[in-house]
Amino acid sequence: MRTDAGVAAGEPEQADDEDGDIALALLADSSLGPLFRPQARSGIASAWHAHVPFAQWLVAATRPALIVELGTHNGVSYAAFCETVLQERLAARCYAVDSWAGDDHAGHYDGRVYTELREFHDGRYSAFSELLRMTFSEARDVIADGSVDLLHIDGFHSYDAVRQDFEGWLPKLSTRAVVLFHDINVLERGFGVARFWAELEGQFPSFAFLHGHGLGVLAVGRETPPALRRLCTIGTSPAAAVLRDRFATLGRVHALDCALAETARHEQRLRREASGRDALVEDLRRSLSEVLSHRDALLAEKAQAEQRLPAQEATITSLRSALHEAKATLDDVRRQAGRLDAAAAEKFVRLEADARDQVARLEAELRDQSDRLEADVRDRERQIGERDNAIGRLEAQMLKDAGELGRQRTEIDVLRGNLAAARADAKSIREEGRAEAVRLQAEIGLRDGQMADLLAAAEPLAAVKTGPAASRGGFGIRSRRH
Repeated sequence: MRTDAGVAAGEPEQADDEDGDIALALLADSSLGPLFRPQARSGIASAWHAHVPFAQWLVAATRPALIVELGTHNGVSYAAFCETVLQERLAARCYAVDSWAGDDHAGHYDGRVYTELREFHDGRYSAFSELLRMTFSEARDVIADGSVDLLHIDGFHSYDAVRQDFEGWLPKLSTRAVVLFHDINVLERGFGVARFWAELEGQFPSFAFLHGHGLGVLAVGRETPPALRRLCTIGTSPAAAVLRDRFATLGRVHALDCALAETARHEQRLRREASGRDALVEDLRRSLSEVLSHRDALLAEKAQAEQRLPAQEATITSLRSALHEAKATLDDVRRQAGRLDAAAAEKFVRLEADARDQVARLEAELRDQSDRLEADVRDRERQIGERDNAIGRLEAQMLKDAGELGRQRTEIDVLRGNLAAARADAKSIREEGRAEAVRLQAEIGLRDGQMADLLAAAEPLAAVKTGPAASRGGFGIRSRRH
């Protein structure tokens, strides 16, 4: 039997056991499963990792039929929604709306962000989810009014932009609608979400997380799920602080997982780079070995060249001496050629002057003879004229003295014969003058040939550097006879 004291002593122990059982039961509750589920987009840089546990719990607790996200970027928050739909097997449709071009707050980026997200999304969530690459206003035409149960607004973060997004999509919200606002705790770079959130907190039930740049939870619908209503009513109670702290701790775990994944990728990248550097070092070593081998070969060739250097220097000295002698011989040949050229030129000038003098003399004699012949012809013609006149007078006397006329005619015939002979003599003299001129021209041509022979004889002298005469230390000139 147990004593009263024993019973009294066992009561606290029993109470502790009951509390422990309750705590274990709470930890094992399936409703907490989404809080500890690994995130789908681990390793992708994003401030949203800190809110992934809450996003996964929110979808599991509210079980929305239609989820719309405005501003998806690399899909960390959207993957948290879709992964919970997938794991909880919810009958939900999901839409992500973005231009995937970036903005001044999120930064601008190229199409690789969309391409990578599309590849991840289509392989995992395409059965119930769709990426809408369009503006937020264009997407309103796709979504029916009163149909959205969960709306996440994370577009351009200016006051006007976030207000326009909320008011533009307000007709699309259902009676169960919950709206999430990211970056409600950012007060810099023109962010206006905090200002607009402060206005909304007085209009709708709400709850605000301050970690991870802040996340606002707004219960817009009149029939929001019980779990969300309770969250939005705890206000500033100690429970609210506990919830914020615990979700912040879970968020840090996810952020740490992301950092670890990024570190692992960075380590792999470093390993690949190190492997590449090792290969490069090995290539450099091989190249260095080849360079050193080439250097050794060059040094060996240099040593051999240095051994051959004295003989080569002696050869160079000998060649320089021979070159000096050849230059001296060439200078001598040039001087002799110069003298020969001067003598030939002088002789040519003298012969040309003599030929010109002879031609001038012959031409003068020819002119004199021609002048004399012409004067003799004119004199004879004058005489003939006079005799013709006499003949005329005699012919007047023909009737008187026929015999005298015949005699005079005979004399006239003789005179005409003499005139023909004189003309023939003049022609002969002209032809002899021309023949003499031809002979003189031939003699000039002969002397030109002699001058050409002299120049031809000087050409071997100019080639004495490479000719046989140079190797014998002398040279010769061949003469030519005509």
